[in-house]
Amino acid sequence: MIFYFILFTISLGVSYLVVIYSNLISKKLNIFDLPNENSIHKFPTPKTGGIIIILIILIDFLTSSLNGFEFLNLLEFLIIFIIFIIGLIDDITDLKPIIRIVLLSVLSVILITFNEIFLISDLNFKNFYNSNISLNNFNMIFTVFCIIVFCNSFNFVDGINGLAISLGILWIFLLPIDLGEKILVCASLFFILINNIKNKIFLGNSGSLVLSFYIAIKFIENYNKNEFLLADQILICFLIPGLDLIRLFFERISNKKSPFSGDLNHLHHLMIKFFSSANKSLVFYFLIVLIPIVFSVLTEIKSLYIILMTVIFYLGFVTLIKKNLKNL
Repeated sequence: MIFYFILFTISLGVSYLVVIYSNLISKKLNIFDLPNENSIHKFPTPKTGGIIIILIILIDFLTSSLNGFEFLNLLEFLIIFIIFIIGLIDDITDLKPIIRIVLLSVLSVILITFNEIFLISDLNFKNFYNSNISLNNFNMIFTVFCIIVFCNSFNFVDGINGLAISLGILWIFLLPIDLGEKILVCASLFFILINNIKNKIFLGNSGSLVLSFYIAIKFIENYNKNEFLLADQILICFLIPGLDLIRLFFERISNKKSPFSGDLNHLHHLMIKFFSSANKSLVFYFLIVLIPIVFSVLTEIKSLYIILMTVIFYLGFVTLIKKNLKNL
């Protein structure tokens, strides 16, 4: 118990120090988020959330190494650290999305090649399909595809204060990971969440990329180890952000824009206009992600029905908002 309290204190202490010196760090690294036409904030904000997350992951690595050094754990941390650096460079110089995707894909392949615990070899379902599906020679492609799609969909929800972090806390809370690791990560994310809602700190691309990659590989690792959440349940966990990614992708292409171009057409942006409140939008978005998960985990309702109802609700809700906004 004392050990977990120490981890909790360390997590909050590190997070507090970074927040206190956020302005200084942001000036040194030139990582202020400056408002533009696609922003909903009005003042320059430090993008130092990623620094907190990578420090917490480093502390977790060092703590786990006390029980014995393992090369694979070191490799995992180094890959995550390189991803943080890529995100940091993106915060400073604004990398092209395709470069970020290629680098993330290469690093994912390296990690999976050395440690197959991060490789999705087959799909086992709770009640979506009667048997498992073996991916055979497509396992590497499928795994990297899942990581890239999730990281991009997570980046898409990082446009309203508190949303991406709240979802990150929810997803990590669901994972049956080591309690010490869960305390370290979630305590720091709660601290970031409070300051993010107050507009004192942003995740930045470094934070969004590191946190999404960390969540992605942890879900894959625990799927392979424990099967606590099966393939259809994991899909349900990430369904709303995934649907929004798909919708925006095709809408932008149909409007002859790059699918990676920024705009204010994300679900959370539409909700802010609809509810006229960022806080209401945050709570409602969180609930429409949470409710299907609750039905999937706590009931025996077929996953197909949960997925279909979620898709129908999402499409209907987006249509309703757009029609309402046109009539204003």
